Amino acid sequence: DTFITAIAKLEAETGLKLQHVISQSGIHNMFLTEYVRVFGENRQSSNNENESTSFTVHVPPARVAHVEAVKHAMESNPAQVKLLDERDPFGCIFSECAFDGVVLGGMGIHGDTPTPQNPDENSVWFFLSLMPMLANKSATPHDELFAFHRATKLALGGDNVLFYYPQHAQHVPTMMKLFGVVPGVLKFSYDTTSVLDRAKLASGWATVAAWPVEHYCGFHELPGVTASGKQFLELVREDPGGLGLREPPEKSAFPVALVVASAAVVALAAAVAVSKKFG
Repeated sequence: DTFITAIAKLEAETGLKLQHVISQSGIHNMFLTEYVRVFGENRQSSNNENESTSFTVHVPPARVAHVEAVKHAMESNPAQVKLLDERDPFGCIFSECAFDGVVLGGMGIHGDTPTPQNPDENSVWFFLSLMPMLANKSATPHDELFAFHRATKLALGGDNVLFYYPQHAQHVPTMMKLFGVVPGVLKFSYDTTSVLDRAKLASGWATVAAWPVEHYCGFHELPGVTASGKQFLELVREDPGGLGLREPPEKSAFPVALVVASAAVVALAAAVAVSKKFG
């Protein structure tokens, strides 16, 4: 919520008001309801009659809209939490917009597991409980927003493309390597996302492939890190269904790493338990 606090401070300093928050995908939803509370409900309860109360959170329809907290927010605040139009996500928000976009549907991903109120309580066992969830990448429908900024010819993507590290990156974290990240190479995230509706996913990618992309940046990338548009479009056109319509060129170590990590955590938990018992 540090970002929310920073935006609220910026509002106070400039007099400008945040009017729209757009959820990038179904698995990025943790603070959406907090945005509604801070920038929506608080404005409505304000005594300042001149203050604008226009604020809306926009979410892709397949997954995030069914997450319990967001679903409740939609039912409680239907004017402040709305679904994105899959074919024209920005057109349903702005009358004039510098972006084109499409919500890529037809994918599957792991289900949701609520986090404990106190992360320190039973944290080892909670971590272990995530393993089967993460392994089932077809548990629930998934979608995500891809955007194209026309003036700069920059495409913005999300979770079904792996984190991108430039060729000259001096360090790639071990976890990223386990996912299959190679500096300077764009890859689809075969280990975390599956295909449930191939025709729907392929249709969305056809829209993306038609954009005259010169630069690509994922939502995860560090500031200033981009891949070439040529590299991005080659990835999309090589596998025109987006991902999973053909076998990935190589298997990453992620499934094996998941098992090894689980075993290591179990061993650690056992060692801690024995240590506490015998002092």
